Parts: sequence; structure tokens; C-alpha cells
Amino acid sequence: MKAIFSTVVVDHVVAANPCHIKGAGRDKSEKRVPPTAEEVRRLADAMPPHLRIAVVIAAAVPIRRNEFLGLHRRDVDCENHALRVERQLENWL
Repeated sequence: MKAIFSTVVVDHVVAANPCHIKGAGRDKSEKRVPPTAEEVRRLADAMPPHLRIAVVIAAAVPIRRNEFLGLHRRDVDCENHALRVERQLENWL
């Protein structure tokens, strides 16, 4: 929508783009440093056995938070080194 309005502003169809939001599109988060493999191992070792795989998945697999929270044990295939992401948890907060 913003791109469309930007075009019609250039074409003098409208005077201003109503889709402009001050500060939108800028990344303001601090630089995140991923944990080392050793840190992940130590954290996983500190977890109860049934949650250790969750630490490894969260650290190593690039999936969205809601997809991660929607995982079931049956989605993890350790034998074939595979992970199925078939659902996501909605409204988890």
C-alpha cells in the first residue's frame, strides 16, 4: 500500500502518502550474538532430559517462535535427523 501511494504522490494524484509511519522499517534491536556450541551444550545439559532437544532445536533451527512452540515430540525424527514443522501455536501470550 505504501508503494502504491508513493507512486501516486510522484504522479501528483495525491499530495502526501498517508501510509508513512515515522520510524517504520528501521531495525532498532540490539545486535544479538548467538550462543556458542559449548554454551548450547551446557544449557541443554542443565535441562531435564525431556527438554534437552528443545534447547538444541531453539539454538540451531531457523524457525519462527510460534512454529517452535507448536512442535510435538512426534515432529522430531532423531534417527533421520529430520524435523517436521506442520503447525504453529497461536496466541501463546
